[in-house]
Amino acid sequence: MSADTHAIFKVMRPFLLIPLLLSTTAPLRAAPEIISPQVKASVDKAVAWLLRQQHPSGYFSAEKTDKQPQRGDIPSHSAAMTALTLMGLASVGHLPGNPGSEGEAAARALKFIVDHVEPDENGYLGRTDRSRMYGHGIITL
Repeated sequence: MSADTHAIFKVMRPFLLIPLLLSTTAPLRAAPEIISPQVKASVDKAVAWLLRQQHPSGYFSAEKTDKQPQRGDIPSHSAAMTALTLMGLASVGHLPGNPGSEGEAAARALKFIVDHVEPDENGYLGRTDRSRMYGHGIITL
């Protein structure tokens, strides 16, 4: 370092520290609310609606049936729809094992997928519920 550079650095050093000092001594402000109360209320209503759609066996499907699913023979697209619903629940913080009805619903959905979706000899998951590649992609997410 030349003598001139060293002298400039010596003069500038206090100014270089000012942003650091200001950032550590500035009063902390409350974090802005990311989700408005209206959005939270809408999400809560959507989650409640989803939970009402869940079949007692844990799956979600457009088919209205009381038939208990059998391994390898489940309602059309039910594995894909269940996996998609599970992702939606997880995206708002409702995970399997969490306390409350949302966590219980997520756990039932996951159990349904694990218990009823069978990959074929190539690992393909879309045959079980006849959702083909769409279902395979959703389930693997």
